[in-house]
Amino acid sequence: MLGKILRPVPTIKLLPTFKLVELNRKFGQISLPCVTTGSNLPILGGSNFLVCADPANEAIRLDLDAGATTIRNKEAKFRGKPLSLELTISYGPLKAITGSIAELRGIKPDDSHLPFPEGHDAPTEHVTLSSGVAAGMKVGGKPPSYPASARDGHIQGTVVVAAILSKQGTLDSLTVIASPDPSLSSAALVALKTWTYKPYLVNGSPTDVDTQIIIKFNLRGN
Repeated sequence: MLGKILRPVPTIKLLPTFKLVELNRKFGQISLPCVTTGSNLPILGGSNFLVCADPANEAIRLDLDAGATTIRNKEAKFRGKPLSLELTISYGPLKAITGSIAELRGIKPDDSHLPFPEGHDAPTEHVTLSSGVAAGMKVGGKPPSYPASARDGHIQGTVVVAAILSKQGTLDSLTVIASPDPSLSSAALVALKTWTYKPYLVNGSPTDVDTQIIIKFNLRGN
């Protein structure tokens, strides 16, 4: 489990000071294998790193990073892969967002045989980039400023923003989908409006893509 969670890419390198610990953590009557940093068991809602997986299929069930705790429940399989039907993101005791999947159903397109009107090209395939891939394409922009009110109130955590990476390499249609505090949301949006990226190419042509941007506010690191 350790290798699959923390080393999904062969080229990833961990700092010598980055200590990893494997342990079992009980959640009610369920015991999950986990990976954490340091020698002490982190407290939910804290700022330590913790990932716990399902022992049956190694699907991620819980992860904690920079104060944001993500819990995944009601495991199911869709197209042969494990999937969580319920997801909850919390910051300490405060629940920020929760959602569930009511139905899983594959849909087969039935209009691929239809011709497109003369002079019109077939629509380009919808593309979604992971936050990690998008982060690797960033070329410029200002870092977010830590709001004084949040710092004074000891507020930290992760802001998740849905965005469209445009053909020009800018971020459009910015929407905050998870945040521990409105002041951190505002600071993240101000910074993101200055960020630029390499355009994403499909068949050699720049294409608009959906992605998520993750910005972490950590009192110890800012």
